Amino acid sequence: MSEPTRPGPRPSVCGTPCAGLCREDGVALTYREHRTRLLARARATLGDHESAEDAVREAFLRAWRACGSFDPPAGPSLSAWLTTITRHVVIDMVRDRPYAGVAAELDLPAGTVKSRAFHAMRGLRRALGPSGRLA
Repeated sequence: MSEPTRPGPRPSVCGTPCAGLCREDGVALTYREHRTRLLARARATLGDHESAEDAVREAFLRAWRACGSFDPPAGPSLSAWLTTITRHVVIDMVRDRPYAGVAAELDLPAGTVKSRAFHAMRGLRRALGPSGRLA
């Protein structure tokens, strides 16, 4: 029994191997193939369907804009690339929440949420060091 092969890069308008997101049919195909999985992941974090839909749409917009930077032979799979973009969109959507809203959801005082966020950011800065990368 032979192993399934991973599909190669799709032809693109920009002339580089990419996800094919620079073409209308490429966006439609990629959306149909990955939407359900990305939506489930976004919904698990954001908690509601509408916000998750917004996150997935924004992720596809960002993927379309960055299509030329996707290099299938050198980088992650299309699925992993889209998952990373979606995760970044979800993070952006969650960090924009006010301390009071997060505190109410967690049933904590707002000061506690501010303090934890401060210490988390300080720890992250230490872990990243001056280079901005994990050691």
